[in-house]
Amino acid sequence: MTQYRDNFTSQEAAAKYDQDVYAEGSYSALLSELEYQLVGEGLGEAGQGRGTLDFACGTGRLTRAIPPQHHPAHGIDISSEMVERARLQDSQAEYQVLDVLNSTAVEAAALGRFDRVLAFRFILNSEPRQSLECLSALNQHFCDSQTVLLINNHGNRYSHNIVSYLLARFGIRPAGVTGNTLSHKAATQLFNQAGFEIVDRVGYGLLGGRLGMKLGPDGVSRLEKSFLGRFGSGLIGRLAGHQLYKLRQAAPNRD
Repeated sequence: MTQYRDNFTSQEAAAKYDQDVYAEGSYSALLSELEYQLVGEGLGEAGQGRGTLDFACGTGRLTRAIPPQHHPAHGIDISSEMVERARLQDSQAEYQVLDVLNSTAVEAAALGRFDRVLAFRFILNSEPRQSLECLSALNQHFCDSQTVLLINNHGNRYSHNIVSYLLARFGIRPAGVTGNTLSHKAATQLFNQAGFEIVDRVGYGLLGGRLGMKLGPDGVSRLEKSFLGRFGSGLIGRLAGHQLYKLRQAAPNRD
């Protein structure tokens, strides 16, 4: 996970993540409000008391939003700086520095199994090969066939950002376009190869950063929530910039 590690393990990267990417009033911060809603709905009813794992938790943005009925909440990340910031902001969840690709069998067993698993922004930030390896490794932390994994594709290739994404493929990267993009087909292949099947899919993130900031926080909130409520699960939702998937283990991988 060399590139991922280089980009997200420094003290500066951890500070930038909170202060710049999710600064108050930013489009990403506004979308977080939608993600909190989607996480609450997607996690569904309480499981068997095993709690929720937030994989690649960063500074704990989503870990802190896990509803109480899905506690205990446990966040893991390869960045000690990210984990430290998460601990400073949240005394309820447990946070741990852990690399699932380099953990020992003892460490993996100690982490345990969970009723619910989250993985947000990971596909966007990780190299494709490591995305597959990490998602495959998460199988061992599923409690049973009813365990749910909520994972988002933060860069839906066939969205309103398609022109920017096409330019980026040719080395022309417009402002605000970062990370990896995936089509629904490519995302489905990734999940299937990692041993998962799609249960549900919801689109959100209609506007894009520049337009969103021109409208202001209140305008963005009203439009995005209206879009999500009317179109998130339909055909138009498939064209939104962000796609949230609910996954379960495919039958051959279930214990």
